[in-house]
Amino acid sequence: MPAPERARRPSSRYPNWWTDDPDPALREGPHQGARTVSRWREAFLRDFAARLRRAQAPAPAR
Repeated sequence: MPAPERARRPSSRYPNWWTDDPDPALREGPHQGARTVSRWREAFLRDFAARLRRAQAPAPAR
C-alpha cells in the first residue's frame, strides 16, 4: 500500500490503487479524504444499531 503522501500521484508499482481525495481540507485526523463519507456516518450507525436490535429480538412465535 503506498504511503498517503505518495497517493497524490499515480504509482507504477500500484497501477490499480485508488485513494480518497488527498485535499487536506477533507482529512479527519490521520484519515485522508474521510470527510467525503463522514456526512453519512450517523445515518449508517443508526441503521446498523437498528439491525442489531432486530437481530437480538426473539423470533416471533409461529
